[in-house]
Parts: sequence; C-alpha cells; structure tokens
Amino acid sequence: MDLDKPKLISAGSELSTVKKIFFYSLTVLLGLSIIGSFAEEAPIIVTIAFILLFTVFLIVPLHDFLSAKRVRKAANILNRLIEEVKNGEIRFIKPLKARPITYNSIGRIVWAHGPVYSFSTNITSEGGYRTGNIHRFKNLSYGVVIGKRGEGMLILPGLEFDEPELNNTVLLYIPSKQPLIEALTQKFSFLDECKVEVKIYKGGGLRGEAMLSGKRKASLYLATRFFDEYLKFKLADLKDRTKVNFSAKLFFEKPILIVARKRSSPRAIASDLGRNIMIGDRIPYILLIEFKKGLRKFKSEVELKVLEQAIA
Repeated sequence: MDLDKPKLISAGSELSTVKKIFFYSLTVLLGLSIIGSFAEEAPIIVTIAFILLFTVFLIVPLHDFLSAKRVRKAANILNRLIEEVKNGEIRFIKPLKARPITYNSIGRIVWAHGPVYSFSTNITSEGGYRTGNIHRFKNLSYGVVIGKRGEGMLILPGLEFDEPELNNTVLLYIPSKQPLIEALTQKFSFLDECKVEVKIYKGGGLRGEAMLSGKRKASLYLATRFFDEYLKFKLADLKDRTKVNFSAKLFFEKPILIVARKRSSPRAIASDLGRNIMIGDRIPYILLIEFKKGLRKFKSEVELKVLEQAIA
C-alpha cells in the first residue's frame, strides 16, 4: 500500500560511538600536549608533531559530523519538496533534475588486529538525468539485510540528484511490497538421532510449521549467505514431538524513503531504520536448521523460492 507521504529518514553517522569517543579523547589529549609543549618550550619538532596528530584526529570526526549534517539538511529540503509517492512514482512540488538508480551497499566486520567495520557502495544508473516534478522508480525490486552490528547489504531503487543543495546525496526507496514465497515440504535427518519436518505455506511473507522427532533440540533460522558465513535470524526452537508455527513478514508495512550519502553503509542507514532486518524480494532466503551434539554443530539448509512480489 502506498501512502501520499511515506516516512522519510536520513542516514546517520559512519562512525560508531566507540570510535567517536576514541577520536575526541585523543584530540583533547593532543590539544593539552600542544599547550604543554608551548608552556615548557619543547623542541619545535615535537610541537609540530603534536599539531599534525591533533589535526588528523580532529578531521576524521569533524568530516563525519559535517557529512551527517549535510544529509539531514538534504532530508529537510526533500521532505518539504515531496508531494506524494504513489504507484512507484514520486511527485515533487517543483521540478528537480534527477536520474533513477539502483543503490548497492555492503557492510561487514573484518579482522585487522581486531574487529573493523568495512563497507563498499555501488550506484548503477537506470536512466539519464531529466528535469521534472514527477520521477518514476523503474525497478521496485529491493532487498535489505542488516545484522546486530550493522553488517549486511542493501539493494534499493532510488534517485540521484543534480541540484546544488542535493549534491552527493541520494533518495532511496523501500516499497511496501511483500515477497511471495513458494510452498515447500522438507525433511532433515541428523546423525539418525533426530528428524525435522518443515512445511512452508505459499503466500506473502514466510509462514510455516516445523516438528522435531527425537530426544534432541534444534533451532530454526531464516538466513542468507553473507560472504563465507550466514546472516541469520531465529524463527523457533524445536524440541521432541512439539509442533511449532513460525512466521516472518519480510517487508515493512509502510513505504520508507531514505536520504543518504552517495557512499553510505548499511550501519549508517540502520541508525534510524533499525537492525535485525531481512526484507525484500532480492534476498536469497535460506531456511537453516542447526543441531548441536556436545561441542559440535550440524547444519542443514534449503533455499526458499521467491515467486513474485505481492503488494501489501
């Protein structure tokens, strides 16, 4: 269902709270060191070194703050200019020069002397720039996966502007469209010690039931492959001879517009969007079952088939 004025949010900071504290703390300490070096008439090379380090550690959070401020300003401008969003079209109260795009962003945790958040973005043009007060999103297929630490991926339709006050920002669109999942019946066996039968009902979103046979326990997850691991969200815990019903909407009930930098991470967009999200029709959904025996973990999976999008 499309609303005349969908919810509009802006992407937040690219720096985590821990990193902000780190940079600002070092900036303060280096500032005090500079004052101390002048007071004690330290060698000029030492003072210059402190000043250079102070500048570096100040520029990083300051650049992030100013970038987030520009995004908020662009969001305020667009919020005033957007008249309605309907049937995949966005109408502005005055003509704007823009082009349709597909926005891809991937964020992950990598290890380099500790966990480091890394991300990459890619913008694919879906047409040329044109000036008008009505712009259409050519492809409404989308996918959003965001984990607890901001790791995940975004595949979203959007608009890129060629306007003075909107430079370096994009308007992204999350439609209120629910994927249609194909029916499925699947049986899993684990070391001949337990069996799990899962049934998926055909329809919008994910709905089904599962039963475990055997004196063991297992967990059922909705997952997707993410590099060499899974991003997963628990659907149910399974135990002997107890039928469990589970469900997941796989969409937002209201459409959402996001104002972001041309290079924004899933974590920055998650600042207002939320985390532990898996929605859309461009996600390779996996039904994952995990069974533990002692310290060992066994997994079985089956990929779910998305038939089409059903308008919610």
